[in-house]
Amino acid sequence: MKLKEIRKDKGMSQKEFSNYLNVSFFNYQRIEAPNAMRTMSIVLLLSISNKLDIDIKEML
Repeated sequence: MKLKEIRKDKGMSQKEFSNYLNVSFFNYQRIEAPNAMRTMSIVLLLSISNKLDIDIKEML
């Protein structure tokens, strides 16, 4: 399942989720963009994983 689908299933908008992660809306849009080259810190990966209750491996 894609990150976007999981976030939507949890009832969060991109704006809400970017605020939770303390990243800009633009940067979060790039994280979700299909076929985008993503570079994130481990802290950001852990925050996403914890909030969406998914394993980090699902995001790699």
